[in-house]
Amino acid sequence: PQQRQQQQQQQGQPAAAGGHETQQQQQPQQQQSEEDVPFQPTPEELKQMEETLPMFVETMWGLSVMDIESTVRQAAKKVLKDMAVDESVRRRRAEGLIEMGRVFRDASAACKEEELTAAPDAKQRIEEALLKAAAHAQEKSGR
Repeated sequence: PQQRQQQQQQQGQPAAAGGHETQQQQQPQQQQSEEDVPFQPTPEELKQMEETLPMFVETMWGLSVMDIESTVRQAAKKVLKDMAVDESVRRRRAEGLIEMGRVFRDASAACKEEELTAAPDAKQRIEEALLKAAAHAQEKSGR
């Protein structure tokens, strides 16, 4: 240790610098090893995720619906208020939007009837997929 201090002093480095340098070299290695460890939820955390999953899915569904409605509303506004075309073109666009709305409404009604007699709805499928993924993660972690 004394020889190292003497060498550092001869090189113009304070004696404490050597120890600080070693600490700095060790810290990135320690941080890197902590980052390499994958997240493994505890059984309690998995149970809490399963309990909150329906609320999460419902929230995401609602946000998606709001985003789609907003996008359609903005697009319709631009198409109908486009002053670069004459009124007859805007009128035909409006009629086309009305027809498209009817098609979507009818398709929605058909899907609702089908849901009652057939497969679960999209929200339920998402919920089931997330639950399966959580169960798979729990199996992999061996807990």
